[in-house]
Amino acid sequence: MERISKNREERRNELVEAAGTLFLQKGYDNTAVSDIVRMLGVAQGTFYYHFQSKEEILAAVTDKIVSVTEKALKRIKNHTEIDAAKRMKMVIDAFREDIGRNKEIIRQVYSKSNSSLHQSLFKLALETYVPVLESIIEEGNKRGEFEVEHPLEMAEIIIVNMEFYCRKYVLTGDETRLQRILKTISLLLRPLLPSEGSTGRHLEII
Repeated sequence: MERISKNREERRNELVEAAGTLFLQKGYDNTAVSDIVRMLGVAQGTFYYHFQSKEEILAAVTDKIVSVTEKALKRIKNHTEIDAAKRMKMVIDAFREDIGRNKEIIRQVYSKSNSSLHQSLFKLALETYVPVLESIIEEGNKRGEFEVEHPLEMAEIIIVNMEFYCRKYVLTGDETRLQRILKTISLLLRPLLPSEGSTGRHLEII
């Protein structure tokens, strides 16, 4: 039985936090609902008051990951004293770090049994990362740092490719191939810089 009475939102957040921790520590498949409630010292009925299944709390965990990322991206976007190319690298680094930090959770999201959740996460990633990259590219255009005719489409291409290849890394664990992919993406981004006197060195993302 619960010894401390907490409001519904606070208890729900605690369950999401505990589930996320256990999914990363033990893996999704090796974590039972009983493990989650035991970590908090609450009754199993408390879990089912907030979530219908383990799959539903997995979706809540991924939503939380995106929410935390969104706040970090806003901070990067607002660091206008940093040039646009470096902030673009910061955004791409944030994307890669999110993948690495939450690999066990994301691997489960990418599994065939969670195709609808995968699509939802992919949509959230686009909605979270693309506007920030687009804004940075537009600012870089104005400052003469970039020459990008279509900032929105460029931002979409970058994130779609990063998501595709990082997904391969999550599923295979091939760190060497991931580094080659990131290097290739760096080379592809070099044409963003004005041709005169530009080396593209600021767009190295590894």
